[in-house]
Order: sequence, then C-alpha cells, then structure tokens
Amino acid sequence: MIPNAMPPFDFGLGETADALRDQVQRFSAEQVAPIAAEIDRQLSSFERHMDVEPDFIDGHQHAHVLPRVRDALLQVLAARYPARK
Repeated sequence: MIPNAMPPFDFGLGETADALRDQVQRFSAEQVAPIAAEIDRQLSSFERHMDVEPDFIDGHQHAHVLPRVRDALLQVLAARYPARK
C-alpha cells in the first residue's frame, strides 16, 4: 500500500467502489433519465410554441426541488443552455 493512501472503500458488506458506481449508473438510467427526457420534451415544446428559450424554470408545487427531478433538471439545463451557467 502507498504511504498515506486512502484505504479501500469497503464496509465489509461485499460492496466496492465499482459496485457502488454501477448502482448509481443504474439508478440514473432507471430513475433520472426518464425524468430528464420529459423535461427536455417540455422545454422543446415551450421553445417551439413561444419561439424563445425560457428565462426561468418554475416547477408546479416546487417539484423541481425534489432530488430526482432536480438532478434531471440540472442535467438537461446544462446540456441545453451551456452558456447560461
């Protein structure tokens, strides 16, 4: 082991950093990606009908602050409007 190196990420329950990464990727694909696709569809519809990008996002009953929705929204906004960071 390298001196001062971090110990392996293992709680003794069989998981590894690779297993955790794989689980996060599965969760993202199963839970976040469909929400992101719907957000992207709604933004496209807005832009098509209004002929302008939205100035702000105001989710119904603050749904945009829920963790999965927030993650998906931020992902879509960063991809669609990179200059607006």
